[in-house]
Amino acid sequence: MDYKTINNILNRYFDLTSTLEDEKILKQYFATQNILPEHQAYKPLFDYFANSRNVTNPEQIRLPYKHAKKNYKLAIAVILVLGLGIFGLTRQNIVEKEIVSKNITQEKKKEAFKEMEKFSNSVNKGFKRVSALSVFGKTTKKIFNLEQK
Repeated sequence: MDYKTINNILNRYFDLTSTLEDEKILKQYFATQNILPEHQAYKPLFDYFANSRNVTNPEQIRLPYKHAKKNYKLAIAVILVLGLGIFGLTRQNIVEKEIVSKNITQEKKKEAFKEMEKFSNSVNKGFKRVSALSVFGKTTKKIFNLEQK
């Protein structure tokens, strides 16, 4: 490879402006045996990156269980608070609707009582007229001597 090209790519690499293609070129360059003496200092770095893919951990990593329990309890608490809040809001809406419907039914009751009072007054007028008729009937019987003894 050309010395200037590799130096430019290395400068971009360490300035964090290199592209994936630049990194592939560096990987290929450091995988060969033809490395310039000025670049020998960077060889272990790129060798580490090349070999790190093959490294595995023989032990299983276990996460602490306490954190999961805390998060679980926190999640339950949040769900309960949200659930009670939503229940309270919907319950409040239901109560408000019942109050409105009670007001409507009270207004309807008042109207019904007014109508019943009108009907009662009409019935009372009718009873007075009927009683007047019964007096008329008694009087006519007396006049014509229709009373049965």
